[in-house]
Amino acid sequence: MVIDLIPNMKLPELQKQLRKQKISYLLLTNKDPNFTYFTGLKGTSFALLFIPRKGKPFLFVTSLDKEKPNSRTENVLIEKPWEENLRKKIKPKVLGFNSQTMTVYAYKKFRKIFPNVKFKDWSNYLCCLRIEKTKQELSSPRKAAQLTVQAFQGIVAGLKRKKFKTENDIKFYLEKFALNNNTEL
Repeated sequence: MVIDLIPNMKLPELQKQLRKQKISYLLLTNKDPNFTYFTGLKGTSFALLFIPRKGKPFLFVTSLDKEKPNSRTENVLIEKPWEENLRKKIKPKVLGFNSQTMTVYAYKKFRKIFPNVKFKDWSNYLCCLRIEKTKQELSSPRKAAQLTVQAFQGIVAGLKRKKFKTENDIKFYLEKFALNNNTEL
């Protein structure tokens, strides 16, 4: 089981480095693990996260994902033409990005959207930022292990009481356990 803990504590550290490197925004797409790290959101159809060097990040989502609120970002609905709307909201001079996760197509697309902007690869910094764990991040595996033990004990108890008749019964038990404990399988 994975605990859905959102490590916000690294955001000020990241923004401090953005200021130091004179980067206006860091751009993360929803395909980037860092996107999930900073937003806690998974399974978005299309979303962009712009982290400014100061202030609240901007989360751009399509109408398919507008129901997934995120209190740590200013949520902006992407409406067509989304490129023009993005250009109106974000006015970077230097845009950081992760070359390890951004496709060549996406990179070229953003170069067209922001033709006069300098792009700076920040993949090495993002990798290093997440290597050193915060206390909250270190407690996450411990909590996950505790919940796994609880789930397993629940299964064993259910088997002894003949509560589970099929594999699906166990599957439903685990899904309910995960939902009740704010975790995911």
